[in-house]
Amino acid sequence: MLDTLRGNRQPLDRPPLYNDLNDDEKSAQSATTAWNDTSSYSSRPNDMKKSGRVSTDDSLSITGTLGTAVKTYKIMATSIWAEKLFEIQQDDRPILWVRNKRTFWHGPQVNIHTDSDHGEIVAACKLSNNCSKQDIRYLLGNPDCTDKATWPIATCGGWSQKIYSFEVDGQRYRWKRTHRKDLGASKIGYKHFKLVDDAGVILAVFIYTRALWGSLKKQMGTLEWFGDVGPKLELTSLVIMMGIQEVIRQSEQAAAANGAGS
Repeated sequence: MLDTLRGNRQPLDRPPLYNDLNDDEKSAQSATTAWNDTSSYSSRPNDMKKSGRVSTDDSLSITGTLGTAVKTYKIMATSIWAEKLFEIQQDDRPILWVRNKRTFWHGPQVNIHTDSDHGEIVAACKLSNNCSKQDIRYLLGNPDCTDKATWPIATCGGWSQKIYSFEVDGQRYRWKRTHRKDLGASKIGYKHFKLVDDAGVILAVFIYTRALWGSLKKQMGTLEWFGDVGPKLELTSLVIMMGIQEVIRQSEQAAAANGAGS
């Protein structure tokens, strides 16, 4: 993936990674693009997308069969101070870096970088400074080259961050909170999410695993992919999930501040 990012520098007014295809090229493609273990693109048959089809019911008994994850990312916290930093690791090697930025006058912005935490920004999401406004604006590409008011929106369904809906190439997807034990979630946890498409197929699962004690690089969560969704949806889903976790953290801080002031 990193080699592809470095080798495909595109104009800043279009997302990196994804080349436009003409109609002939589109019809010729019989496989979806994925990131493989050597940080480059590979192709797998389209029916791999079906391998992750499982029940989306959050009850403990399921009717579907949970497929084997095709890959797993670890999200490691490398700094938890004023500017929070994370590494996205695959096979214990960093492949992307995440920086949570915040200024006094503006709400938090989550940037995903290549090469290092100061490398090229390939995706970003913007949160409101008002904790009661929980929608997330997001963008693939350089966030400084596009008016943030025009960014697409991942819409929060409900006040408790249970569902975030967004679209990629006209298809609707949702990050939904889950308590399913077979997915690795806990019954009382509220930071675990599953990514589902409009047909209800589970494509990925994020499990929050942050521990209070341990090494400097604390694991914040794991992200398992149960199908080959392609780089555009993968990167979009990742930046939105990092934004969701930041929204939850802000809500926790606001609740703690209100409790202390009462």
